[in-house]
Amino acid sequence: TGTVLDRLILTSLHSVWLQHAPDGAPHHDEHEHEHEHEHEHEHGSAVPDGQGRAITALLLRYQSALGAATLPREVAEVPGLMAVRPTHELLRLRVLANGAIRAAQAFAAALIALAALSMLAALNSALEARRYDLAVMRALGATRWRVVRLLWAEALVLAVIGAVLGAVLARVVAEVLGARLPGHPLTGLAWVPGELWVFVLALAVATLAVVMPAWRAYRVDVAGVLSRA
Repeated sequence: TGTVLDRLILTSLHSVWLQHAPDGAPHHDEHEHEHEHEHEHEHGSAVPDGQGRAITALLLRYQSALGAATLPREVAEVPGLMAVRPTHELLRLRVLANGAIRAAQAFAAALIALAALSMLAALNSALEARRYDLAVMRALGATRWRVVRLLWAEALVLAVIGAVLGAVLARVVAEVLGARLPGHPLTGLAWVPGELWVFVLALAVATLAVVMPAWRAYRVDVAGVLSRA
């Protein structure tokens, strides 16, 4: 159906009570089972055998927008009942967690900026260490743009390796946390298509970080570097 029902196992109410019955408890026969259904339809909830068992939750689907607007209020007016609309509860959770979400986003942006600065420093350091090699390449006929492309390829390789290691580390941490938090659907094995944007962002950061080293490599003084060597 494309709804939450696709993730449910639907059984009869009688089978649920049998599943949770204590060991050695007598099973209800078919006549009692039919009587329980009549009792449910008549009173709206089931408390058979005087054992205090009852229907504690119902999943409802509305046939109209009017029902979605009026039925929860009518249910809330009944003592002992509570109507919960998932969309509204998720919205409330979103509002309550908005501050934490913004803080996490700011922390992620700071990490991205720090990664870009770290890559810039690494590329500049590599450029300084290989100025003579780049000058020799230029003297042997390599064009300026070829040198720039080599630096850019190095930056992309570093970005891809970092993104892959980060994705693996994040999945391992999520799997460990999911194993330590029973009942929480946290797993590192799930794949979200939006994760592809992490690699796109990594490549974009690498491209920005290589601009300054590439400009320096483009303007390198071949004769001066060779003469000083």
